[in-house]
Amino acid sequence: ARRGSSPPVHSMMLTRAFDERMFRAQEMLEESDTALGQIAEQCGYQSLETFRVTFKRIVGTSPAAYRSNFRSNEK
Repeated sequence: ARRGSSPPVHSMMLTRAFDERMFRAQEMLEESDTALGQIAEQCGYQSLETFRVTFKRIVGTSPAAYRSNFRSNEK
């Protein structure tokens, strides 16, 4: 019989690593003028397109729009 419904430890570690990559990407978009391709690469995404699709799915907007909205709300 299976006890509890906690995800396996490796699953939790992958989720945490994913969350950290996305958080890092958001920070870089907010705090720098680094090109989107460089942000994608530095955050461990295989391509800019993968980064864009993943970012939009998680955050709800594209990386470029996120940066633009963040900057316009700062003023």
